[in-house]
Amino acid sequence: MDICVWKLTRLWIAEGFIKEKKTQTLEEVAIENLKELIRRNLVMDVKRNRRGEVKTCRVHDMIREFCKKKANDEHLFQLISKPSEEEPFSPNVDKVHEFHRISIHSHGLNFLGQKLKGPHTRSLLCFSKHEIGVHQSSLKSIAEAFERLRILEVSEIKFPKYDAKLTNLNHLRYISLAAGEGFKSLPEAIASLWSLQTIVIDTSHHIFEIKADVGELRRLRHVKTKASIVFSGQNKDKSNYHLQTLNILSADSCKDGVVLSKTPNLQTLGVCGDLTSLVDSTCFQNLPFLKKMKMIKVSERQLGAFLAPANFPPNLKILTLSATNLEWSYMSTTLGRLPLLEVLKLKDNAFKGDEWKVYHGEFSKIQYLHIDRSNLSMWIVEDGSLPYLKTLVLNNCERLSAVPLNLAKTLQTLEMGLVPMSAILTAENMLEKSKTRQCGELKLKIGLGT
Repeated sequence: MDICVWKLTRLWIAEGFIKEKKTQTLEEVAIENLKELIRRNLVMDVKRNRRGEVKTCRVHDMIREFCKKKANDEHLFQLISKPSEEEPFSPNVDKVHEFHRISIHSHGLNFLGQKLKGPHTRSLLCFSKHEIGVHQSSLKSIAEAFERLRILEVSEIKFPKYDAKLTNLNHLRYISLAAGEGFKSLPEAIASLWSLQTIVIDTSHHIFEIKADVGELRRLRHVKTKASIVFSGQNKDKSNYHLQTLNILSADSCKDGVVLSKTPNLQTLGVCGDLTSLVDSTCFQNLPFLKKMKMIKVSERQLGAFLAPANFPPNLKILTLSATNLEWSYMSTTLGRLPLLEVLKLKDNAFKGDEWKVYHGEFSKIQYLHIDRSNLSMWIVEDGSLPYLKTLVLNNCERLSAVPLNLAKTLQTLEMGLVPMSAILTAENMLEKSKTRQCGELKLKIGLGT
């Protein structure tokens, strides 16, 4: 089974396996440790992102079996299995009180329905293969049965609503839940979990409310959910200097700048909603560590303009725009001038119009460009622009007549799907010319789009 590196490293931190270093964050130390395991061939990197960072990993079956035996011998964790509906859990649930860490890979709902008591259990992880609904009483049983939990990873099980008894888990550092129909918020009392570092909520709701003030959650480092987060707490005197990930924050919560002013060390930020309210905003200027930002427009109001270059985070390296419907001319007045931008993803008609001209000197650091779902037909690139572009992805650009040939000087990978034949022919021409260049042959991948 492939393991998400983001989740793995946050679990390591919550467990207390990662030791602080003066010049590095806990997350950076965790990644260093993972790289060392990969270097020693104890862990295999399965998938990397466009910047070469490991996204998913796994261990060889033989090493996995060795680790399971060693963990069992040293009482590090206990894998609880149930081969079928008819057979009992192995080991029996009566022995749960002996285990410090429990991992369940099937029949998670059945397990939670048992009479459980784990006074020494620090971690409960459920990796059932299929998402399942659960009765509210099961959520209560977790809080009552495992009073000293540090880690609660049950994102494969959908809970109907949040239960107040979870806020009694005073040692909780990591919580990952799937939200059902009535689960639309976390209560103000979540701030009483003073050790909480990571919140992950899998939900289909458009809005998810956290009623605590972000400054009250003093040790919180990461918040991830597919919904737009609204912080409704109103304590303006406290800040959170540990928060690194806030994905996705509602545009309304950005507008007044209160939430972002309390989280000066953010590194990753997603914003979703009516982005017109942010056109003249300066709320991103004072986020010097923000390197990755995603902006998704969800409103009928059109964006006639957007942020000025000076209003973007000063050290932004990765930017994703989705459904913003901006004019291509905005590229030259703003995005092309961002001095450190390395990765740009334009999705779901982020820009509109027939022609995009990239002028000399623009996008001086871009290495990866992704355009998905665009009505662009003519793309002109002047010499001296995009000088370090290595990877170009074009999907669902059904009117694009050609790929600019002068990109062939630096381009190493070109991926295309659902583009006209004329664009494919120019790409094949680029491939042919690349066979004689010193930096190696272009890798061309042509698919069906997404």
